Amino acid sequence: MKSKWLFIPVLMILFLSACDKLLVNGLEGIDADLQGKWQEKTENTVYYNFQNNLFEYQKYIRKDSILSVYGYYTLIGDTAIYLELLPRHTQINMKDAVYPLDFLGWDTIPGNQATDTLTQQFNLKLIANKDLKLSNGSKKYNFRKF
Repeated sequence: MKSKWLFIPVLMILFLSACDKLLVNGLEGIDADLQGKWQEKTENTVYYNFQNNLFEYQKYIRKDSILSVYGYYTLIGDTAIYLELLPRHTQINMKDAVYPLDFLGWDTIPGNQATDTLTQQFNLKLIANKDLKLSNGSKKYNFRKF
């Protein structure tokens, strides 16, 4: 009788760990740890969102106004991440909008139809628990899991 009661918690643990794998689409390691929404600590109005190689940059630009720019991310081994933003997919409050992204200071790859791709490569300094630390040259970015 006692073995039945021990079997149930073990079964529950196995089930929950299987669900966790499903939720991150079978990703492991750094890519799995990166998934989700991260809030920049020094600029608490900026968020980086990572989901299965898709990237979203969010910034609260004024009261009740959220700028969202979409793109992609690529991990470069365990040490760096390459981000691409597509300004033609910029929204403010979920509505398509044109908004200058010069304040980001990201590199520009000329595109077609007068739209460019903004890129930036960051070194992954730390990704553990609820902390993410990126660096780019002399600038450091600290995030917390939101």
